[in-house]
Amino acid sequence: MEGAHKPFPFVRQQPPSPPPEPPEDGDITPFTSETPKPEEKLDLSWKSFRWPKLGRCPFDLEDLTFHGLLGRGQDGIVFKAQYKDTWIALKVFHHHTRPNHIPYPHMYWPFERECKNATLLEKISKRLQESLETKQPIYLYPDPSSHHDALRNLRAFSDEGRVDDDHPARQGMEPLQLDEGEELHANPCYGWMRLPTPLLHKLFYGFRMLHHGQFYDSDMYYGIAYNYIGHGGGVYLDTDKVVRQMRILHLAGFLLELGLNHNNWRGDATLIDMSDITSPAHSFGWVERHYSKQGEEQGEGEPNYKKWAHQSINKMRSYERPQLSWLNPNEDVLYLHPTMGFPPKLPFKLK
Repeated sequence: MEGAHKPFPFVRQQPPSPPPEPPEDGDITPFTSETPKPEEKLDLSWKSFRWPKLGRCPFDLEDLTFHGLLGRGQDGIVFKAQYKDTWIALKVFHHHTRPNHIPYPHMYWPFERECKNATLLEKISKRLQESLETKQPIYLYPDPSSHHDALRNLRAFSDEGRVDDDHPARQGMEPLQLDEGEELHANPCYGWMRLPTPLLHKLFYGFRMLHHGQFYDSDMYYGIAYNYIGHGGGVYLDTDKVVRQMRILHLAGFLLELGLNHNNWRGDATLIDMSDITSPAHSFGWVERHYSKQGEEQGEGEPNYKKWAHQSINKMRSYERPQLSWLNPNEDVLYLHPTMGFPPKLPFKLK
């Protein structure tokens, strides 16, 4: 038809096996598993890297004792909680379904992205530990810049990517050089959980949150339980260790946030926000020119991600009031939400 819009031509590399059917907007089965997390066997097959599934949390919302509200961002609300002797950072996601404006890279579904990324980082961390223990190196492209390079590097962490006499490394690949203690600092994830809306409202009331606008559209929302890191972060971040973590993520094919948000790192160098990275196996939101840029060498032959880390952390340390709680996470200060009528009585359980 004359004058009709013609889509921009593009070429997509075909996966080695057919992908699953496109999920419905609220379907979580393509990236979640009903198997409780501790009982789940870690699968390192390439198929599990392309379509990772996060195991279900072995405990429920009513099993937690809540101690604090850690903060609220674009993707959701984070609470500090305790399950038996384990301290939890529970992230409650605003969206119970995929956002409508899916053609735009910034409109990802945070719950989906974090389920996939938490699973992938666990697999990569396991593979790196195996490599250090067995002295069998992982072969990667040392300077990846394209989607092809990023996918091949991610595949190198899978069972099919292992190099031996029968499966030699591809031309241009080199062994990954890591010293003891340089493995990936993947923050432990305890799995995903269903969050019934009535229980969520009860939780919000316990924190005196008078308005919780996004949590009325559905009977069910979702959350992910992570290990709570109550030390480090802010002025305690080790810039060199953060750069080494970013290097591993870049070599594994992940697109990093342009720049570095130091608020999303804790300990001396542990990423705690899984929405800050995008896997090359899940092309939505992964942009090749941005990936190429983050690895470009500038000035003294240093990649951009190293420059971003130094700029962000140095700027933070130059603030006039470094005693602020978000710069000094060791000071366990209760975050007061603007809608709180008066401070909540802590700790409490929902039962």
